Amino acid sequence: MKKKLYGTFIMVFFLAISCQNNILDASLPESSDNGNNIKNQMKQTAQLLLPNSSWKYLDNGSNQGTAWRSSAFNDDSWSSGTGQFGFGDGDETTVLQSGHITYYFRKHINIADAASLPSSLTLSMIHDDAAVVYINGTEVIRTALLPQSGTISYNTGTSTYLPTAQENNFFNYTIPSSHFKTGDNVIAIEVHNQNASSSDVSFDCKIAESPSQDPDGPYVFFRNNSYIVKSIDRAQGFITQTFPTRSQVALTVQLPDGNSFPLSLQPQLANREQAEYSTLPGKYFATSDIEGGIMGFILMLQKAGVIDSNYKWSYGNSHLFIMGDVFDRGQYVTQCLWLIYKLEQEAAAAGGKVHFILGNHDIMNLIGDFRYVHTKYTDNMPVLGETLATLYDANSELGKWLRSKNMIERAGNTLFLHAGISPEVVALNQSVTTLNTYVNPVINKTCTSPDCKTATSSSYGLYWYRGMAQQSLTQTQVNSILSALGAERAFIGHTILDNKITLLYQTKVVDLDISHANNYLQGYMEGVYYNGCYFKFHTTQTQTTYTPLIGSNCTQP
Repeated sequence: MKKKLYGTFIMVFFLAISCQNNILDASLPESSDNGNNIKNQMKQTAQLLLPNSSWKYLDNGSNQGTAWRSSAFNDDSWSSGTGQFGFGDGDETTVLQSGHITYYFRKHINIADAASLPSSLTLSMIHDDAAVVYINGTEVIRTALLPQSGTISYNTGTSTYLPTAQENNFFNYTIPSSHFKTGDNVIAIEVHNQNASSSDVSFDCKIAESPSQDPDGPYVFFRNNSYIVKSIDRAQGFITQTFPTRSQVALTVQLPDGNSFPLSLQPQLANREQAEYSTLPGKYFATSDIEGGIMGFILMLQKAGVIDSNYKWSYGNSHLFIMGDVFDRGQYVTQCLWLIYKLEQEAAAAGGKVHFILGNHDIMNLIGDFRYVHTKYTDNMPVLGETLATLYDANSELGKWLRSKNMIERAGNTLFLHAGISPEVVALNQSVTTLNTYVNPVINKTCTSPDCKTATSSSYGLYWYRGMAQQSLTQTQVNSILSALGAERAFIGHTILDNKITLLYQTKVVDLDISHANNYLQGYMEGVYYNGCYFKFHTTQTQTTYTPLIGSNCTQP
């Protein structure tokens, strides 16, 4: 798990922790930080609670109400064990009973001098599927798969399951140290499964001084007739600002390499982007599945001539197609979104166009499915005073902007979408424009009509269907699908095929989903360039090549 930076100095302090008659002494050595080479900086942090510690626990499925959270609660009748707790995975130190939704854990820690703690601490948990954390009776953390408002009871299941690959991950949450006091403190945690028949559960916990973090945000909200801007600044930490009018909002987006770019809010956001264009632009660049990889994204756009060294649009009247999944997995989603948002304005002013088409992970974040969100964002929610849901709700600038986007577009004879077009969607006999009217009902959870459910189905919907990429269709079917939607070719992402841009169905379908994160680590990025012919674009920091994909007598850029 990558360490994240909050400040440009390291505090030196000593903590004496008494944990059920065991004293933990932790000290932080002197260190200096001049703000350079952040990625390689290492430091030791003071531990308030070590993993694999002993806890009191209750695993009988009973309703414990609220009294169990308080310091005064008598837990003598509860069982004792050491982490990791759970069942079903075979890696548990303490095996819990299966067949329940909620499991309770309590831990006393004694802090010799709470005033010597840093301002924030990191509580890290293994919680399959979700958890609520109380410190001295006060709720301080509610993880993403639980309802983000209202009461959590012993029979509250999670909205979905935690992905198998994350079941034993420690998720980091930043909490103010003000929740702790000098002397005895009680940490009470309830772990929730999706339902009582869940096949496994896992829990462990540790608490340490917060490592510094990457910048995050800004996030812009329209609340109480004002614009509220929240961000985590590289030098200043958490910042909140209030602006009375939209035109006064001035934003700076900080990048992980220490650079930044400014932007202003668009004067007005569209309710729905245009989805059908009569002609294909004479020149365009296409990519998909950026997944929060801002530096690779910037490298690709700069080397393709789409943006300049100051992150400004330099593509004239040409077009940029981004076909979904800017969200999830990576830790710079916000920076990617704001760069696209900014380029939209600049491209329009130059006679060009940015097309941001929604993918399944973009829509998952808009409907509250946060299974694949990078831990950076769950970590930052207590600091920002927000939930993952409010970051992109309809009262946020980015949330409203995302709600204006399409899930499929057609330019001339070419379709652009995230996943694929199934025979079931084509059988609806609807235009590209009409199909896009189902995006917001999905986000608003009002998608009840059969047509809406078909167009957005996880089996054969436009931002989920993999059958086209996996060549489950015949050539005749593909020809018919394209013709029904007034096209001769389709660009898709969503499904990686041998980590290369792949031509399918006699070049009628171009799958350009590739592993950008891995490619960038290996020093290169790829996309598709069109100027009447189609080229595979390949770039490193020092060399860019264009390899013809489709067309003859092609002119190299």
